Amino acid sequence: MSQVRRSIFLSFGQNYISFVLQFLASIIIARLLTPAEIGIYSVAVVLIGFAHRLRDFGAASYVIQEKDLTPDKIRSAFAMTLITAWIMAAVIGLGSGYAAEFYREPGIRSVMLVLCLNFILIPFGTVPMAYMQRQMDFQHIALINVISNVLSTVASVGLAYMGFSYLALAWGSVAGIVCNMALAQVWRPKELPFLPGFREIRKVFSFGSLSSLVMILSEMNDGVSNLILGRLSGMSVVGYFGRASGLVSMFDRFVMSALWSVALPHFAEQSRNKGAVKDSFLRSMTYATVLAWPFFSCLGLLAHPIILILYGSNWEPSVTVLQLLCVSMMLSSPFLLAGSMMTAIGQMKQNLYLLAIHVPIRILLIYLAAPFGLKAVGAVMIVSNLVGAVVTYFQCRIILDVGLSDIAAALYESAGVTFMAAIPPLMMLLFTEGFLADKLWLQLFLGLTSCMLGWVAGLFLFKHPMRVEIGQSLLIAKKAMRL
Repeated sequence: MSQVRRSIFLSFGQNYISFVLQFLASIIIARLLTPAEIGIYSVAVVLIGFAHRLRDFGAASYVIQEKDLTPDKIRSAFAMTLITAWIMAAVIGLGSGYAAEFYREPGIRSVMLVLCLNFILIPFGTVPMAYMQRQMDFQHIALINVISNVLSTVASVGLAYMGFSYLALAWGSVAGIVCNMALAQVWRPKELPFLPGFREIRKVFSFGSLSSLVMILSEMNDGVSNLILGRLSGMSVVGYFGRASGLVSMFDRFVMSALWSVALPHFAEQSRNKGAVKDSFLRSMTYATVLAWPFFSCLGLLAHPIILILYGSNWEPSVTVLQLLCVSMMLSSPFLLAGSMMTAIGQMKQNLYLLAIHVPIRILLIYLAAPFGLKAVGAVMIVSNLVGAVVTYFQCRIILDVGLSDIAAALYESAGVTFMAAIPPLMMLLFTEGFLADKLWLQLFLGLTSCMLGWVAGLFLFKHPMRVEIGQSLLIAKKAMRL
């Protein structure tokens, strides 16, 4: 368990630095670019996101979870990544014009042409990074990601200031990928083969075909709202919705990406060693929700001052949709690590079934709601995530024999902590509405402070196991500082 704690600590440290950088960059860029410019980049990113999910054809997950990993299997994984990513680069380049014509926006083509460069470079870092994850070498992973994010952020902000418009974000992304690829080679494990091979390509393809379908459906699940709104409502609406969903996704980037990067190799290791995957999964629900529920509660309650302070009054239409998205995320939070668990234990088909049910429902709901505006889209996201949570529960019940009583026991303390964290900012907003109406900074300060104090008090009052993990993390941090 100490190795898992250390890995999570390193991942959280890396994500915290990346979060701060991206958060500050988003504030600056929101003032340098218009909602329409950000909307153009957002639509292009969603379109390319489907290719991003396919870029390694599941090779990275294959390397992490494969029980008998041989040099030939590693070479085949590298070959599969090269083939798939370069095909995706060609498809993006050829399809960029059609995408621009479909959305009646030539800027989309320019962004897609720049971003397709990433697909030429990505394969050279994918397998080394996946192998480091398998070995739980999160020290080098953290360094690579932090340095890459610093370079990407600086490039994006600098180019936006110089007048590159939406292309500033695209070239910033390319700069980050170049850095990531180069550093992955610098710290490449010595035993890792350099050249691609094809002896085990069938095994990689067999795993990757299911993995890629899951990835495509996941990307559709995450990005379909931008695509539909871009077509039916315009780029400004995409910008407003994207700003709200961007704040919501900060939890994924700051917290969950750290847990996802550790969860997959941890669940896979337990599966290889025939460990108690069910207990680990329920424990992951306890830890994920004690972070997610208070975060989204506080973000929803303080949506108005947060949006106006960070991005300005031009972005006020994002406030209500942000509050609705926070509610939707609270519904799906208990199962945020379900996909990693299913992949790690070889239950990719169950993961695929889950998405095959959830994604079409989400697409239909958003399509029906889009003509009625942002609030309607935010409302159907709640319905969509509720459906997804129910379907995920039944999948987990089939795979791990997880019952409602197990989930209730896993979530009881987190619910109590969330109540303690949400009540203080809620009371502040209700009873000081007139006094604080024009004091946005004071609203935000008092709200965040009271939420944090309530969260800490809740951890001790409900004896949440997160207390122990925080204590252990502080000990790891002290040891790291001494070194």
